[in-house]
Amino acid sequence: MIFEPEEIKDALFKILEEELKDENFYLLDLDVKGYGRKLKITLTIDKKGGRVSANDTKRWAERLLAILKVEGIPIEPQIEVSSPGLDRELKTEREFNWAKGKKVKIITHKDEIKGNLLDFKENLFYIVNGENIKKIPLKEVKKIKLTEMED
Repeated sequence: MIFEPEEIKDALFKILEEELKDENFYLLDLDVKGYGRKLKITLTIDKKGGRVSANDTKRWAERLLAILKVEGIPIEPQIEVSSPGLDRELKTEREFNWAKGKKVKIITHKDEIKGNLLDFKENLFYIVNGENIKKIPLKEVKKIKLTEMED
């Protein structure tokens, strides 16, 4: 039986999201690439109220292998589990919502805006820097990244 990467991703996403949530982690991204022996699963997680440790990544990699077995997906992929690094580019609405309250840099067609991501709704980013709140339409954004800011 051959499993397509998208089928594996879909099967794992909901399971992992719930299991991670039960242990105060957040599933930021799940990527499945390749086929057969060259299959690679990349899991990006964040820990609520703390940093993801090396023990956390090891434990979730082992857990992911166990989930594959329980779900009857007979593969032994290369697994990579990591936390979202500083300077991570945010691409999906899911990531935008996760990043609320975090420091970001938004690069538009005209300029660069740094601040805390206050909210993302109705295709608008709300960025606060000091006492100023800026609204930036998604259609004007070339790139949005996590960042460190100087106070």
